[in-house]
Amino acid sequence: VRTADGLPWMRSVPHVPAAAYACGFNGGGLSLAFALGRRLARWAGDGDEGHLTAFQPAVSVAQPT
Repeated sequence: VRTADGLPWMRSVPHVPAAAYACGFNGGGLSLAFALGRRLARWAGDGDEGHLTAFQPAVSVAQPT
């Protein structure tokens, strides 16, 4: 799956405490993996959704590759 903006998605799972996902690591995603891992770790530590908002798409539309 390729995201519309080419960036990975990162969100918490609604109604499931302490669960989040990160996906959509297209060709350049590995270079972002460390930054996303750090954001996920911070979110897991303090529960602040602000750590995840940088990688939440404005529109939840994925396009098949």
